[in-house]
Order: sequence, then structure tokens, then C-alpha cells
Amino acid sequence: MNSAVEGAVEGAKAPSGLVAKIKEIKQKQKEEQKRKLALWGDIGYHRYLGGEFYSKVLVILVLPVSLLLFAVVTEIFLPGPEINGYQDITKSLLGFFFGVMDIGLAGSQGYFSDKMERFVAEHAEINPRKAIHQIQFFCAWQMFTGLVQVTVVGLYCFFFLADSSLAHLSYFIIFYSFVQYPGMLQIFESLFQCFQRYDIRGIVTSVRDAVFAPVATIICVFIGKWVGGSNPAIGEVMGITCGFLTSIYVADIYGMIFGARLFSTKVLKQYNYRFRDFFKMEFTWPEVKEILAFIGPLQIVDMCLGFMGMITTIWITQWLTSYASWKGLISFAGTIAGLAAPGGSNKATSTVSEAYNNGKIQLTHNYINKILKYDLMTVSVNLIPVIFLLPTVLDQAIKMFPTANIQNYLPALVVLPLTIVVNITNKIWFVPNQMMVIATRRNALIVFSIVGPFVNFFFSWLFLVYMQLGWLSLILMGWIPNIIFSIIKWIYMLKKITPGFKLATWQVAVAPVVSQAGMLGFSFLLWLVMPAVIAAITAWGFLIVLVFLLLMGNAIVHQVFYTLAGGWDKDTLEEFHKAVELAGPSTFMVKPAYMVAKTFAKISPLHDRHPIKNEAIASKEIEELMALRDKNIKK
Repeated sequence: MNSAVEGAVEGAKAPSGLVAKIKEIKQKQKEEQKRKLALWGDIGYHRYLGGEFYSKVLVILVLPVSLLLFAVVTEIFLPGPEINGYQDITKSLLGFFFGVMDIGLAGSQGYFSDKMERFVAEHAEINPRKAIHQIQFFCAWQMFTGLVQVTVVGLYCFFFLADSSLAHLSYFIIFYSFVQYPGMLQIFESLFQCFQRYDIRGIVTSVRDAVFAPVATIICVFIGKWVGGSNPAIGEVMGITCGFLTSIYVADIYGMIFGARLFSTKVLKQYNYRFRDFFKMEFTWPEVKEILAFIGPLQIVDMCLGFMGMITTIWITQWLTSYASWKGLISFAGTIAGLAAPGGSNKATSTVSEAYNNGKIQLTHNYINKILKYDLMTVSVNLIPVIFLLPTVLDQAIKMFPTANIQNYLPALVVLPLTIVVNITNKIWFVPNQMMVIATRRNALIVFSIVGPFVNFFFSWLFLVYMQLGWLSLILMGWIPNIIFSIIKWIYMLKKITPGFKLATWQVAVAPVVSQAGMLGFSFLLWLVMPAVIAAITAWGFLIVLVFLLLMGNAIVHQVFYTLAGGWDKDTLEEFHKAVELAGPSTFMVKPAYMVAKTFAKISPLHDRHPIKNEAIASKEIEELMALRDKNIKK
């Protein structure tokens, strides 16, 4: 009897033990979530780096959706190429007018320009009240001028364009003009960046591109096709084009609602503000004047010089035969170069602005070193493997896709080496220009803006007419002036903006170069085994292996050589660890590289021999910023 009772008691305890275990797991998950949320709240470069990691898998998930959308929409809804042509013409006709009305505050679809981002990022965490006022001004300006733009465009179409030979464009222009009201639909992408929640920014952009944009495009284009096809007065082409242009607006509206919800709950709540506060008129004239005094003159200069750029382009097309063909080949080379050495500029403006404009100069120097370190490390991961294996890969691609006319693009291989060099150097050249915006050096930016087009025109003439270099001119006439200006900008930055800056030469330059010797050996081994691998798993199987190498494999192998070469010190390795913890859904892609770096750092004789020397001072300045932020939040 007693044993039966004991058995019943133990049986009753078992479920409760299971429940307790589940509760314990949930509690640990909550604690882990709080810890990572606190990590997002700690000021430092790890937030930007973690945001870059966070977006890796999101970009991969969006890509097949975009390709599928392109295939479906093209197959079903695009009866002719003129639809895309009408879109491009419409955007070109309205682009200049929209740019004038935005006065340099906004991008093309309602997000902050880099100049506006610089102001909001300075105050976002340290003085949120002023940041909210700046956002209020941005919203008020965009909504008021957006209403003016839509009205002016509508009146122009109804009373002038309707009686011209371009009357058929009237509806396209009217539908596209809607994107200018309220004119701040993508503001939350910028705000998450300014408040340095790069993870949520990645979520908002990915959901918009992978969900809202495809759904809006298919629905709006279908409705446009149905309305146009059933009404001969409208026509199918016009209906589809109007649907396309409307889908841009619809997708951005849903993206704004989604972003507003996340921003209100994840960011604004801790500052005791609400989304509706953006639409109040609490900003003052001194706050507005500070922004306009910097952005206004730059915008005027840029508008005046845009015309000269257009004239230069027309002149080039007359001098260079097969201009369109070579532009296409250079574009193809740029795509391949992007696999070997990803181009584009860093997006750390908010992070650096917060430090520099709150008087943390040593922290700014520290950030500049890390921008250069991580940018050059990134472009060196796939560099040698792509260059080494490209001929074999292209040969396989020609066999796999015999009707794709890949042979027509092989001349782009001549352009490829120089395109890769351009991508790498642009990482370095962008920094001083970014710092001039952050430091609001208006006069210097104006001088470079005015002189730039004339220098570019001179080198265009030099390479095209005098030296007659043909297609090579298309690269050199932009790259050579960029090098010259960038050297001057670096000198200006070091003397006027960041005096006393000391480059962490080993981590920034030496370790990435040394690591390439190891990557060369790794690539040679791959080249040796490629024929056997292709024979064993077919070319399609090797394509999967190649994708894995580009996304993860090369990064893991590269960390072996980079770490052995002394690419990490104890502080930057810990920062790498923090960024990996913030990687979210991309953790599986970046954590293996960190584990390799952590392991090989223990055996590297060069580990921590060449640290970024002002790390201690930078950490102290971070503590000061966080103390100032906490003080203002409590207010």
C-alpha cells in the first residue's frame, strides 16, 4: 500500500518537475534576451558590427524572393519592355524637382540623407529631446513640401502636360508623385540607425523587401492589368505601369506602419516619447537653423553642378564608341568584383557622429581605426579565392548554361582586376568624406564639390581624347580624380578634424595583407581538387559548395591566417565576440569564424602584440557618454 502511494506521489512529482524544467529554460531565455538587449544599450562599435552580422542571413532570405518576384512579374505582367522604360522616364522627369524640394534633408523615398542623419545621431541617445525636435522638423518639412509637390505635379499634368505630346505620361507622373506625401515613409530605417539598433533596422528593411514589396507589387500590378485590359481607353500597358508605380507607395506605407510599431515599442518607450510626438511643432528656429546652415548651401551647389555632370555624360557617349556595351561589361565586372571585394561605403555615420559631436575625440579615432580594420578585413576574405578560381568557374558556367551567352561577357575579365582595386581603395577613400559630413565642414565640402566636376572633366578629356584609352577611360576618369581628392581629404581630415590620429597599421594593413598568402595556398588546393569534386558531385553540387565558401567557408579559413598574423588583440577579439552575440539569426554564419579566431589567438605569437593603443581611453569616453545618456533619460 505504501509503495503504491509512494509511486503515485512520484508520478505526481514528475510532471511538476518537467514543468519546472520548462520554466527554468524559459527563465534562462528571458535572462539571455535581457543580457543581449543590455548589450545593444552599451555604446561601442560592437553595435554597428553586430548589426552588419545580423543582416547577413536576412539579405540571403530576401534575394530568392526578389528573384522569384522578378521572374513572376516579368513573365505574367510585363508584355513589353516599354513598361520599365515608362517607369524610368517618370522617375527621371520628377527626380530633379523632388530633390530640390527635399533640400538635402531626405533620400529618394523619405529616409534621412547622410547629412541629416549626422544631426539626429549626435543627439539621439545623449539628448533625445533635441533629437525628437529635429525629427519633428524633418517630418513637418517633408509633409508640407510633399503636399506642395503633389499639388504642383497634379496641376502641371492637368493644365499643361495633358495638351502636349507627352500627355500619355500624365497618369504615370501623378501616380508616382504620391510617394512624396507624406514624404517620410522610410524614416524608421534611418531612426533605427541613428539610435543604433541596427538589428531592428535589418528586420524592417528585410520585411519590407521580402513581404510588403512583393505582395504590393503583385496585387497592384494585377489590379492595373485587369483595369487596363478591361477598359480600352486605358489600355493594359498603362494599367500595369500605374500599378507598378502605385505599389512603391503601398509597400512603403505598410513598411512605415511596421517600422513605427517596432520603433515605438523597442526604442521610444525608454525615452518616454510616443510616435505621435513626431508630428508636434516643438522645434525651435535655432535648431532648424543649425541644420539648414549646413545642408542648404551644399544642396544648392550640388543642384547647380548636377547639370555639368549630365553634359559630361552626353559628351562621353559621343567620344567613346560602343559606350553602352562597355558600360554593361563594366557593370558585369562590378558584380564579380563585389564577390571578391565587396564595394560600397560603411554605414557607421551614426556611431561616429555620436562620439565626435559629443567631444569624444579619442573614441572617434578608435572608431576610424575599426572602420578601416573591418572594411579591409571584409574585402580580403574572398579576394584571392574568387580571382584564383574564376576562370574554372566561368568555364563550368558556360557548360551549364550553353544558351546564356556568357561568352559575350568574358571581355569583362579585362576590367575585373582594376574594378577590384577600385572597390578596395574606395573603402579607404570614403572615410575622410564621411568625417567632413560628421564634423559639418560645410566650406570644405563646397570647395570639393565645385572643383570636382572640373577635375573630372579634365581627366575625361585626358584619357578619352588625348591618350585615347577607350573603354579604360570609363574607369580611370573617375578613379584617378577620386584618389587625388581622397589624399587631399585625408590630409585635411588629419590636420583639421582628427589631429593626433594614429593608424593601427598592423591590424588595419599588415595583417590583411599577410593573411592573403595563406588564402593563396588555400585557393591553390581548391583549384587542384576542383576537377575531382565536380566529377564526384556534378557541377551543380560544386555550385552549392562554392556558395558555402562565399558565404561562410572562406571567412572561417581566412580567420586562421588573419589571427595567426596578429589581426586581433584582446580588446578587438572581445568586441568581435559581442558583435557575434548580437548577430541574431545570422549567428550560425559568423560564430564559427569567431571560434576559429578565439582558438588560433591562443597559439599565435603575434596575438595582442599590435593592439589599437587608445582602447583604454576610448573605453573611458564610452563610460562618460553612457553616464551622460543615463542622466538625460532619467530627466
